Amino acid sequence: MKRSDAINFVILLIIGLIVLVLVIIFVAPQTLNIMSSQQNLSNTSNNVLNQTFSNISNISNL
Repeated sequence: MKRSDAINFVILLIIGLIVLVLVIIFVAPQTLNIMSSQQNLSNTSNNVLNQTFSNISNISNL
């Protein structure tokens, strides 16, 4: 392996690492947003269910 081949390999390796870091920086927040919105939907549906059962029990107590 020639010296220039080794230098090219190291340069490509560094570029690959930079691209990987950039992809992680851009993809991670979107993934977290998706997880957060799913949690919000779950909380909302739980609130609706609780309110519904509460209303049903109030009606049956009348």
